[in-house]
Amino acid sequence: MTRNETNSPPKLLPLIGALLLIIFVIDSATPLGSGVWLFYLALLLVIKRKLSAPHNLIYAALCTALIGVGFVFSPPGSPGDLAIINRAMGSVVLWLIAMSENKDKWVTSALRQSEKMYATLLESISDAFVALDKDWRYTYVNKKAAEIFGRAPEDLVDKHIWTEFPEGVGQPFRLAYERAMNEQVFIRLEEYYPPLTGGSRIAFIPRRRG
Repeated sequence: MTRNETNSPPKLLPLIGALLLIIFVIDSATPLGSGVWLFYLALLLVIKRKLSAPHNLIYAALCTALIGVGFVFSPPGSPGDLAIINRAMGSVVLWLIAMSENKDKWVTSALRQSEKMYATLLESISDAFVALDKDWRYTYVNKKAAEIFGRAPEDLVDKHIWTEFPEGVGQPFRLAYERAMNEQVFIRLEEYYPPLTGGSRIAFIPRRRG
């Protein structure tokens, strides 16, 4: 969640409350069938990305109540049964919009947390780890691997492995990389590698993008 998302709801709540009150008053004063309550949906579409997940659900619950109370106080207009059906369907749509936004935020948050845990795990182990995509470009290099290569992790990510380390062509490291990629298997190898000063142990993880 960004700083703007965190700080926006408290500032927006008074304005949202005032707009909801205006919509409710107009809805209660106009005949059934006028469709003023649809502005609850319109307002949610405008503000949903500025609200936190709990605020979206609270908004949906409050608007559902206001839609129901508005039906009770509205003067006669369209048939009552039709008005009830329209408002019920509108409430369902309102909840779907609110929950879909929450789902997106929860999924995004879960993915970020998962990536953070994955990176922390790889940084905490004693082996050097690298991940490659199908085009033989680095997608991840942990600190241990960076130390062995004598390069910063960010200098290797998105770079082609054999362009950065042409000395590896024809070496056991190249064969291990190719097997890991072709068979999509995890491989651990301890072998002398020309660019390095002595023996090293490194693990290869094939990783597909997309």
